[in-house]
Amino acid sequence: MAMNSEVASIVHSVVLNAHQRDCRRDLSAQFFRVFREKGWEPSSTLYFRDSRKNTPHFTKNGVLAMFSWRHYEKIGSEILKFQKEYALGSIKAGVYICMTKSLAEYIKSQQPKTEKPRSFNDSINLERAQAYLEEVSSIITIPLAVMGLVPPTDEQEM
Repeated sequence: MAMNSEVASIVHSVVLNAHQRDCRRDLSAQFFRVFREKGWEPSSTLYFRDSRKNTPHFTKNGVLAMFSWRHYEKIGSEILKFQKEYALGSIKAGVYICMTKSLAEYIKSQQPKTEKPRSFNDSINLERAQAYLEEVSSIITIPLAVMGLVPPTDEQEM
């Protein structure tokens, strides 16, 4: 999928501020900004009933990209959004961006010690997304790439 490299460049341009109390909100704002700068359009067709809690979605050239830090129980509805748009012919492929378990642990370790650290244990992560997709592989027909954000190393930001 050619769009994977563009999405990967977007992912690499985002800088994690793990010391920030609500770094998920900061990551979302950065992703929103960078997707828009790269010519991706926010998708308004994917919203379900509770629009204030929907995950941001972007489309470009028939590819739907979505990033999510939501509770893992929402993973089914997140993946079904891709499948629905694919079945309707609105998109040709999807890219799902979430954190990895190692990033969740890293963020938790970087939170200020004076505050109760935010838990990411119940967030959607790459490992959970892969396990879910294995379970539903016979019914999910969309070509879907899943990208997991990893903690920064000494040489990189994220």
